[in-house]
Amino acid sequence: MNLSPLWPHGPHDPRAHRPNGLHIPPYSRHSTGGNGGAPPLGEGHRGAEALRAAESQTEEAELAGRRLDAVAVTHSDVDHIGGMADVIANFRPRQLWIGRNHPTYTYDALLREARRMHVSIQQHAAGDHFNFGKVHVRILAPPANFVPTAKNTNSSSLVLQLRYKHTTALLEGDANARSERRMLAEGGLHADFLKVGHHGSRTSTTSAFLAAVHPEYAAISVGRKNIYGLPALSILKRLQKHHVLTYRTDLTGITPFYLDGKPLHAVTEQHKPFAAQL
Repeated sequence: MNLSPLWPHGPHDPRAHRPNGLHIPPYSRHSTGGNGGAPPLGEGHRGAEALRAAESQTEEAELAGRRLDAVAVTHSDVDHIGGMADVIANFRPRQLWIGRNHPTYTYDALLREARRMHVSIQQHAAGDHFNFGKVHVRILAPPANFVPTAKNTNSSSLVLQLRYKHTTALLEGDANARSERRMLAEGGLHADFLKVGHHGSRTSTTSAFLAAVHPEYAAISVGRKNIYGLPALSILKRLQKHHVLTYRTDLTGITPFYLDGKPLHAVTEQHKPFAAQL
């Protein structure tokens, strides 16, 4: 599974000792079959909670009694939304962020559940930008004129760039090289943290895109011993060539990242940095 809740840091929160700012929460090391998505960010001190779910289970014990402000769906592939209807039902988010998605049984069920729970469904496209608490959200993809089909679901990925003070994260979903070329044409892609596209597949993270983002840190959400052979060796070498400190869920497990307006830092389960292994 791969769930990414964002927690407020308040006086009754056991995480209250963490610094204020953007918290990219833990990825689970237990996702399977190469599944995984990119978590959004939340504002550490007062507010924005968000959750991006992949796989079909939820960490209900940790999230019990909490309500989410927003849920962001990358696209309609089942490995990214398989458990989302349950997330909607259990945690009652106020907003559901979607892009341009091809209808599927699972996706339609998700939208029905959101409407049943009176969740505000907000469709976004490249060019949109708005403030979410003190986090500035910029939508990089898909374009407003994108026409989703069953064959281009990765191209429909909702790509988010989130900025808190002087720190920025770019969350790619399963965006592929074609989508990256569109984003490059728009510019302004630099981010301190990159959630690597499509679980480290060769179809994403082109050299030009990586150079434009120029991240200090990256994370690859990928299942241990997955059948797809991800992440691709060529992508790991490319990240290494660009001197990006890269974390993999199959190797480092839970890895929170903190963007508090100061230099970004990560804490692994072992509480020390761990670069991706080739």
